[in-house]
Amino acid sequence: MRLIFCSLIWLAAPGLIGLAPAVGQVDDVSKSEIIARQLQKYWQHILTALDERPFGTKNTSEDSFSFRFVCIPSFRHPMCIRIEHKKGETILYAKVTSGAGGYHPGKLVIDSKSLMSAEKYAEFRSKLQSTKFFEQTEDQEEDVSDGNQWVFEGNDGGKYHLVNTLSGGISLRGLGNFLLKEGNILPSKPGY
Repeated sequence: MRLIFCSLIWLAAPGLIGLAPAVGQVDDVSKSEIIARQLQKYWQHILTALDERPFGTKNTSEDSFSFRFVCIPSFRHPMCIRIEHKKGETILYAKVTSGAGGYHPGKLVIDSKSLMSAEKYAEFRSKLQSTKFFEQTEDQEEDVSDGNQWVFEGNDGGKYHLVNTLSGGISLRGLGNFLLKEGNILPSKPGY
């Protein structure tokens, strides 16, 4: 009876309708994965424009690491940086669309792929560690009508975590700027 009651409360939660796991699966789904599903459903058009797939714990080996940062400004071009580290090799993907994140995302206009040096990857991991990313609260978004949504997703050998915030907040802003700079897509004008 208690599980059914909790499931009904879960289904009544704003924004989570249709995202509740089946009875008996509540413990199998992390809060990060639930928020990721909600965001991916809500921002599917942005991910599609960026030619990005859902990001999670599926098909991940213990010796792999993936990280994605999606910047969705209301009035500027959506941007994405993804890092894939497998078998000692690190690849950095950088993507930008032609539209505006709060409206129509447009078409993919930058789609680059490059090797990240071991030194830069170590610098990235150090910055990530200093933010305590895997310990941060998942949803840090404030109730505002405009702004720049920054979504960070990490998968470290099957341990998935997501942080959704506005403009990176205080703790993740430096990491986001570092990634945009490494991908050569850091905007020259402030305000993203």
